[in-house]
Amino acid sequence: SIPDPAERAAVEASLAASGRELVRIDRDQVAAFAGNGLELAARGGSIFALSARARAAYDAPLLQALFAESEPEPFISERQLLPQVELRLLGGHTPGSQATIIRGSERTLLFMGDLFMRPWQANPRWVTSYDDAAWVSVDAKAAIFAEAAAEQWLIVQSHELEAPVGHLVADRDRFRFVAE
Repeated sequence: SIPDPAERAAVEASLAASGRELVRIDRDQVAAFAGNGLELAARGGSIFALSARARAAYDAPLLQALFAESEPEPFISERQLLPQVELRLLGGHTPGSQATIIRGSERTLLFMGDLFMRPWQANPRWVTSYDDAAWVSVDAKAAIFAEAAAEQWLIVQSHELEAPVGHLVADRDRFRFVAE
């Protein structure tokens, strides 16, 4: 939501000029993370990825607009969007919390949104007070952190300003974030 009418009009004009269709969502849909979709170009069309919680928040006309180019597919635990791009459902923070894993020719990049937003969260047992199911976060982070540390994945933290990019190093039963 953009409160300033002039700024909102400028953003809407920019989107219209780019050929993108503006899809308006209400506050309940925002609360269900309906704005957190990801559209990717793929062979034979585009893929629009959306968590089950977000998808449930849409009404039929909005779903038809969103999926006009591609048929929706369920996302249960993992989804290969492209040969190099994988979504992995982690849960915990919210039921639809997911990791985006992009495998490059030299390194793999991991983005986990609010599940790993600051360096102190490299310890899987340290969770935010607003996680829906903290016990799920702990197990999910421990598993994906072990994989990321073993393979030296590049990690981007969603809320870190100073040094948001780095990698994990195993440290006994937890991990340490090392900025790059």
